[in-house]
This record gives sequence, structure tokens and C-alpha cells, in this order.
Amino acid sequence: MASSAIGLVSASLGIAAVKILADPKRNRGSRVEADDATDLALKDVSFISEVEALFPVDREAQIQRERADQSKRASAAVKDLVQLRMTECGAPGMIVGVAVNGKSVFKAGFGFADVENRVLAQPATVMRIASISKAMTLAAFGRLMDEGKVDLDRRVADLVEEWPQVRHS
Repeated sequence: MASSAIGLVSASLGIAAVKILADPKRNRGSRVEADDATDLALKDVSFISEVEALFPVDREAQIQRERADQSKRASAAVKDLVQLRMTECGAPGMIVGVAVNGKSVFKAGFGFADVENRVLAQPATVMRIASISKAMTLAAFGRLMDEGKVDLDRRVADLVEEWPQVRHS
């Protein structure tokens, strides 16, 4: 019936009010006092639990809402970090992509892809990364080494079938 702490409190108060109306000793006509409802909600937790059990919570929908909220917070944090980094290094634009378990979870363009023509950076914008690709390749290779997936003592030809099988003496 309630999916959050605030929802639970308000639902509990509502259920308590229903019980007060159903109890002739506490019923004062059609008027229910808020203090009575609050007091009963705090005292009669088992009643509340029983009633809530009659209204199943859609757990999958709740999980999806929580994931969406987490994604929004993460996106906002990434945007802040990108803006900070662009300011620090004086970059006119940046494209950022984040993948989790091989699935794209975030992609966005920031600033300008072409300052002179005022073209905004978009997620699909292709940027020239020049020599930075060497450092990126080395970082990826280092990670593969740490995971034991690459061995520096093996020849490239042993790993890549298309590589020429030339031996130097």
C-alpha cells in the first residue's frame, strides 16, 4: 500500500482513522480527531500490517523507480564533473559515454564540437582524439594484464590469427 516512509506514515494514519470509525466506543459521530488517529496508528502496528498485506506493493515498479532516481543522481554528478573538468583544462567540448556490463547507461555531449561555427557537441559527434588513443590503449591493455587476459611474454601472432607469422633471427 505504501512504498516509502512518508507514504507508510500517511497510509498508517488513514488506516487508523478507518479503525476508529469502525470502533463504536471511539466513534464520535462522523468526526475523527487527528490525535486519536495518530495515537492508534502508533499503538496498533499489527492492524496496520494486516491491512497493508491486503494491498500488495508492486516491488518491480518500486525497484524501477529507485533505479531511475539513482540514474538521475548519477547523471547529475557526471554532468557536474564534466563541467568542472572542462573548466579546469579549458576544453571547449566533451563527449562522455558510460557503459555498465556492456550496456550504455549514459551518453551526452557538452560544450562545442566546433567553436568557430558554434556547433554543439552531441553524443554521436566524432571528435579527433589524436595521440590520447595511445594512453587509452595502454590503460585498457594494463587492465587486461591485471585480469590475467594478456601475457607480455606471448607474441602478437599467437593472439591474433591475421598477424603475419614472421620470425626474426
